[in-house]
Amino acid sequence: MKHSMLSAAVMSVLIMSLFSMGAVWAKKKPKSGEVDGRVFSDSKFDFSITLPEGWKISLKPKKSSLRFVSLKKDYAIPMHFRVAPNHTEIPKIKIYVDTTSLDVRDFVDSLASKTFDSRQKRDIVSEFELLDGQYKRPRIRRLRLENGLKGRRLSTKLKYTINVQAPGELTSTVVTDFLSGQIVFLKKDDHLVMIYLVCESLFYKTNAELFEKALETLSFGEKPEKEES
Repeated sequence: MKHSMLSAAVMSVLIMSLFSMGAVWAKKKPKSGEVDGRVFSDSKFDFSITLPEGWKISLKPKKSSLRFVSLKKDYAIPMHFRVAPNHTEIPKIKIYVDTTSLDVRDFVDSLASKTFDSRQKRDIVSEFELLDGQYKRPRIRRLRLENGLKGRRLSTKLKYTINVQAPGELTSTVVTDFLSGQIVFLKKDDHLVMIYLVCESLFYKTNAELFEKALETLSFGEKPEKEES
């Protein structure tokens, strides 16, 4: 009996030690960058961007192509989702970085193509909800930011139909509407930086203005000054 109790105690200590080691390892796992105030600085691709005020950020692992996801904290809810606000697409900004030998125009054309397929494209589309479904034919334009960066901008809408049911109700209402958004493509050496915005179409204009201001802060090889709060 004593031997069994001793063995159980030893096993318990070993298990707790493993959990502790796992927790320490998880804490030390390198992230995609660091955040100082509203400024995100990428630790691998040497760029920085200032996020809009009132947006939270979730950093991704250093080796991930997805660098971060940023969600708006105080967002509007469409009237048709008032009884079930969780259906609302929270305004979201993502940055995704990949490697390509193509120029920006050809890469964007391949991404928007309904016939071209590749593992790289599938990985990108899985992160960009607007392109994962029956989206409207995208509008692709040249882009030149005030900070001198050049690239392409892809804008589109995605139609959705969903059953909305209030808590405790037996019946539901069918809602049809759109998500709106854009992806900005900028190339630095052989790295393609993709910056993504998506939200409910009803609130797209306001969030697109915030997105545009964030784009103007994007810089490579230098960290912008921290803004006064």
